[in-house]
Amino acid sequence: MTGTLVLPNHLSDKARSIIIALLNRNPEKRLGGKLGAEEIKKHPWFNDINWDKVKNKELKPPKFTLEEIKGELLGLELFDNTFSETDKIEGWEYVNINAI
Repeated sequence: MTGTLVLPNHLSDKARSIIIALLNRNPEKRLGGKLGAEEIKKHPWFNDINWDKVKNKELKPPKFTLEEIKGELLGLELFDNTFSETDKIEGWEYVNINAI
């Protein structure tokens, strides 16, 4: 709630914009906070989306292979994996994403 938002450099301006707008700490200023989903759907990130086709289930989602996903993640430090046993939550399983 008080941390600094750090976004990866490789994100597009539209991606940065929607992330920042959705994560605004002030609910009154947050994207979708006043007009709901319609406000979010009008963001430039979604300019290429035909919402009627989405509603009618006419669009097929992109299908990625595990190799493509692993390639995208290569070299990115997404998570800080340096936590001690006292940081872990009982009953949760912790996986080293670098081993995937």
